[in-house]
Amino acid sequence: MKKFLLFAFALILTACGTDSHHFKIEGRLLHLNQGEFYVYSPTGDLEGLDTLKVQAGRFALEIPCERPMVLMIVLPNFTQQVVFAEPGKTVDIKGDASHMSEMTIKGTDDNKLMDSFRKRIAQMSPPEQKRIAIEVIKENPETAVAPYLLMTYVLDDRNPDYAQASTLIKMMEEKQKDNGMLKLLNDKVNLMQQSALNGRMPNFVLTDINGQRVSSSDLAKAPLALVVAWSSLNYESTGLMQQMKMWQQQSGGRIKFLTVSLDPSIEQCRTYLKNNQMNYTTICDGNMFDSKGARIFGFYNLPDNALFRNGQLIGHSLSQQELSSRLQPYLSH
Repeated sequence: MKKFLLFAFALILTACGTDSHHFKIEGRLLHLNQGEFYVYSPTGDLEGLDTLKVQAGRFALEIPCERPMVLMIVLPNFTQQVVFAEPGKTVDIKGDASHMSEMTIKGTDDNKLMDSFRKRIAQMSPPEQKRIAIEVIKENPETAVAPYLLMTYVLDDRNPDYAQASTLIKMMEEKQKDNGMLKLLNDKVNLMQQSALNGRMPNFVLTDINGQRVSSSDLAKAPLALVVAWSSLNYESTGLMQQMKMWQQQSGGRIKFLTVSLDPSIEQCRTYLKNNQMNYTTICDGNMFDSKGARIFGFYNLPDNALFRNGQLIGHSLSQQELSSRLQPYLSH
């Protein structure tokens, strides 16, 4: 499933037994008798985390919902499933716990559209998936699915076409004038365009989870600075954080590390770092993808990263293998 994060999560409602102020998720999974899923909103529409409990393979959850929201369900295999919530609606999820990527979601037009898209691209390469995503955005600019596809399949690219992204955002804004996510996306695209043009680290002053000041001037002094977006809820993120422990030990101070936690809770972030004996300088304000750190560095996915040499941007959204290669000259062996 795509990284990212990046960026946006949604849940499930039906007309049966749900009032106009709530959204309901119902479902059944084969080969999973009991368990728990986490549910959260990458855009901050849902306060904190919710828990979806599975009993005898069935689950149900009702969430306060006054406007359309994007939610993410964190599944037992650490993949994440996007669901689009609407007030007064219910969605029905069915699937097999051994094949989580093949789940079906029914109940609203947006979830039906996303379900259709997911099945359509199942056997396609990333470039083909991106092409189909752009087609769906152009055909459905009025939907909540369109901004999600832009973030996940268009901007999550080694060489994003920011001009094309801006054109698609304008197309969606004409149909969704009150969609705050589109404004956020537009801000991020503008920021990344500027970074791509001048290649410099954006100016910033932030406060880390220990109350210490962190600024762009601190990072710009380092021969190499790696900024990583992560979440304790995301399996790929935590894997990268563990790898960073080795890089940190081997760098001998030649590499400066800054992490931007997209956890919905600062305390949750602190607990993870403490339990895993990690001492990175970490930014977390609980606002996930709408956090200051995410906006400054243009992070869309989980995990995500930006790499700077003497304050000059030399890589963005690199794979772990690419990061390892770029860092090798600064590591002792």
